[in-house]
Amino acid sequence: MPRPKKKVFVLDTNVILHDSSCLHHFEEHDVVVPIVVLEELDQFKKGNETLNYHAREFLRALDALSGDKLFNGGVELGPGQGKISLRLESEFHPDLTPSFSPAKPDHHILNAAYQITTGKPARQAILVSKDVNLRMKAKSIGLMAQDYRNDQVADVSALYTGSRTEENVDSELIDRLYRDPFTLDPTELDLEDAPRPNEYLILRNGRKSALATFDAADNAVRHVDKLSAYGIIPRNAEQTFALHALLDDRIQLVTLSGKAGTGKTLLALAAVYEMNFDDRFLGAMKILADDALADQDEVCGGWLIHPMAYDHCLCKSARHTGMAGFITAVLINGLSRYYLLSGDERLPDAIARAVTFLDNDTWREDWRDWRYTSCPATGPTHQPGVVMMAHVNGVRIAGKAEHLRVLRAAWETKFERLLETPKPGPGQGKAYSSLMYGCPETIGLLAKRS
Repeated sequence: MPRPKKKVFVLDTNVILHDSSCLHHFEEHDVVVPIVVLEELDQFKKGNETLNYHAREFLRALDALSGDKLFNGGVELGPGQGKISLRLESEFHPDLTPSFSPAKPDHHILNAAYQITTGKPARQAILVSKDVNLRMKAKSIGLMAQDYRNDQVADVSALYTGSRTEENVDSELIDRLYRDPFTLDPTELDLEDAPRPNEYLILRNGRKSALATFDAADNAVRHVDKLSAYGIIPRNAEQTFALHALLDDRIQLVTLSGKAGTGKTLLALAAVYEMNFDDRFLGAMKILADDALADQDEVCGGWLIHPMAYDHCLCKSARHTGMAGFITAVLINGLSRYYLLSGDERLPDAIARAVTFLDNDTWREDWRDWRYTSCPATGPTHQPGVVMMAHVNGVRIAGKAEHLRVLRAAWETKFERLLETPKPGPGQGKAYSSLMYGCPETIGLLAKRS
């Protein structure tokens, strides 16, 4: 039986920024990285965001693969895998020139894939991109294109759920979980699989039941009480487990999954507000605040670390530098929270300059709303709550009249939206809570300043 021909996968920059280990996920096929992709990665090397990490890691991995070898013949990726090669710039193919401008980096990637497909010897090239528009352009010229899907879960049911239900548990064992010291030895439960650290258990037998978790530090199954946070009380076992994990400061990372409308966002927010900010939390906040202040531009007051992410800049020319307005607002709100807890004297001026930047960068007087990002081609944010909260914090801490004026104008627009009746359906709670975010604080501030 003849061996199938090797394919050539041409990578777009956004694939690498999404997964720096992507080179090793194309089995026996060859991978081509156009030189323009390396140039774009160079712009993402500096910074503390995930995109910056992936850019640096990919370039390090590429350097380690090449060693003292040259890329002109391709470099082996490993046993059972294909080769990686860099594709240098070449003149635009005549088929592409009428429709695609060389001024756009994406079109250089498109040209590289097309040249491979139509070259001699011709090879089947497949463009891999997270950008749906680029994939559509590729298909319009007869070029195969696909999304990068290696990071997607094939079978959701195979994921670790974090909890399990044990049936026919002896009533005496369940009763002991309600008596001091409220623990059991895990071997007493005769579990089919050993419990994982922090795994939650529903123990029942038809007459009695108890909720528990496995405490790996003490090697004990410990009773789980139904806790409340910020007035929020769980309504079922899953919500009880979620809130218990969120409020346990020994657990450093909690992931919640489930259908829309099951309370994930509400529980997470309630837990954050309930937690006590001891020295450990304040120390972590100081590190984040120091990083934000170090990256804040001294001239404009914003954060201009690298060109904007894909889909955040809609211009056809080179991408703008900046970020989504709500991300700037999140930074302002975080700095404001830390200031209220710490009194750090560096922060009032930094917060005032950041709010001024946010308005200079994204506020549209004719919309009475902020643009989604720094790019002039983007539309309204449609989620102004977090940006309004940034202005509330800015006015409270720095007292700038212009920030108050903008906040008042934005509130008039938002109030009109609040009068609209939301459509019922799953996830509506989260959608409406996003809409309501910042409203009480804004009303309170405007009432005092009227």
